[in-house]
Amino acid sequence: MAALRSSEQGGQSSLLSNLPTEIVIQIMKHSLDFSCLWALVKASSRFSSILMAFAWEIVEEVMIETTPPCTQIMMKLALIIRTSPDFFTGLDDVSHYAIERKQLKSFPHQQIAPQLLREFVQLAHNIHAVAHACLDFYLKRLKYLKPQRISDTDVENHERRLSVLYSEHPLPGQPFQPNLDFGPPTYLEEQRAVRLLWQYQVFLDVKAAGRRQALAHWSERDHNILALPIVSRLIRSIYERYQIDPVFEFVNEITGGRSGQPKNALNNLEKALLQEKALAHFLRCPPVSIYSRSYYLPCFPRPDLLVENFPAIGRLVNINTTIKESPGGWQFYFNMVANRQNSSPLKMGLFKPWSKFGFEFWDDDRMVDLGFLPPRHLRYGSDSCSEAYWFVWRSILTPEEDAERRSDVAKRQIYPWSYSPSPKANVYPEINVVFAHTHPLLYRPFRLYPIGPHADAQIKTDLVQWLSHCSDKSSEAACLLTNECRSLFQRGLFLRRFGLVNYAQFAAIGTLSMYSDLQLNDTGIRVVADEALAQFPSGLEGDLVAQRYLHILRDLQKVTLQFSMNTGSISSNESMVGDAASAEYPAFDEALFQREDSFCSVVLDTVFMDIPISRSES
Repeated sequence: MAALRSSEQGGQSSLLSNLPTEIVIQIMKHSLDFSCLWALVKASSRFSSILMAFAWEIVEEVMIETTPPCTQIMMKLALIIRTSPDFFTGLDDVSHYAIERKQLKSFPHQQIAPQLLREFVQLAHNIHAVAHACLDFYLKRLKYLKPQRISDTDVENHERRLSVLYSEHPLPGQPFQPNLDFGPPTYLEEQRAVRLLWQYQVFLDVKAAGRRQALAHWSERDHNILALPIVSRLIRSIYERYQIDPVFEFVNEITGGRSGQPKNALNNLEKALLQEKALAHFLRCPPVSIYSRSYYLPCFPRPDLLVENFPAIGRLVNINTTIKESPGGWQFYFNMVANRQNSSPLKMGLFKPWSKFGFEFWDDDRMVDLGFLPPRHLRYGSDSCSEAYWFVWRSILTPEEDAERRSDVAKRQIYPWSYSPSPKANVYPEINVVFAHTHPLLYRPFRLYPIGPHADAQIKTDLVQWLSHCSDKSSEAACLLTNECRSLFQRGLFLRRFGLVNYAQFAAIGTLSMYSDLQLNDTGIRVVADEALAQFPSGLEGDLVAQRYLHILRDLQKVTLQFSMNTGSISSNESMVGDAASAEYPAFDEALFQREDSFCSVVLDTVFMDIPISRSES
């Protein structure tokens, strides 16, 4: 840096001024990162002039050579939104490029003015500086960790161990000192933070384009979404929604929370929008201490491949893929709070208490050194190892944080999967009861169907009685859902946030369609199913998942109706388990289960129900 300044002061006689332009261009192209490039531009007027003359050529080279492809996509999207917002047809179009569902095959760089690219280099430097400062901030906080392990005596006594692990209030354990000798942020940690900030910058630029009326061709729905916080509507991944929290906290700490308004006077929506505004300003004009320090940051080597060691095998993982994935610490946390058997002492605790230590960013090795993650070869399989680490996670919660966690758990038990403290939450209990009915009911016909032809007389009689009971309950559930969804739609509440309602209604109607063929004598089941299906489309505009439900149900309705017409009337004792019905099942099996859009393959794949709906979706 000093050499550059002295060269500038030396005028034409300086060695720097006498270098051929081609060499200066190569020097700029070989910058280690955008902070180095910006340092050159700021240190010498000649470098600045050459950047303006060969802007895209230099910027593109630095981007390709120093930035992972997944981050390059975000950077290019930000550039396009700033220069050619009409490139995108809507908000979903931007999101599909961001998550790489659509490939950015052409890039309109000819339309980018040199001055805008110069500002882009400065923004890239700012983001690099803020990412490092944020990681350093949380590395210093790790020094204040005071974790505890479950004591050896409690481990040896099974009953005592369970009592300690699952106590209502955290019990004291055995303090230990985490290993803090792990150095500065790794390349992966740095790139996780940089990519997150660029992802956020993309949607900040989209909002800015909307405010300057550059997105007039977008739908009213898109503009309404842009008025909401980015986290709640534009960030799809649950992990990435949590990942931004420590960044907001960092900005608030550095700026002293200067918002101009007392936070207790703001609602959650206003607070979220205020956080966005603060971050946008922080990225545009970071404090001098952060802005200047990034010139002297250590440069981390970029590995082409990372080797992750699994038990007995080694697996090569592309660095670009690893940056986008959630780290092991987050995965361990998610397994704790999403444990289906409630065998985690944390249950549904939010991630906020651990965000204050930056756990969203840290690599697996750092989390192992800190004592919050088991080594990889102990991380999978039995829960016996995990229990000890669950205790460590809970041990760093303050009494207030643990009380808040228990309060949140209690609320979620009242309103499972879709907790919201708003007045609208009074619609949830009844819906959740229906969901509890329809989820198992959906699978009963499929479980009963294959065993019918092989059952003895007593089993046949019992199955018929039980089937009749199930079909009655399913009819009640479908009628209740039909009325509830109609009421929600009339009140303007049937929105995408009610995906759970759509699924429950889908389950009930699908169950009824199956029962209508297994009990052909009961025509009332078909009537209820058809009426419920007629009500199902209400409120599905823009909800692609629910539209697919509807498409599947209509296919199922046609198939089951055709089967009913082929088999004719069957007595109640022969329905489901009789020989006359069983003779026709192979044809039904082929018609239903081998269809390209098969109902069975969808309802038996419940992966989309295994992801809890976050509070921001409620």
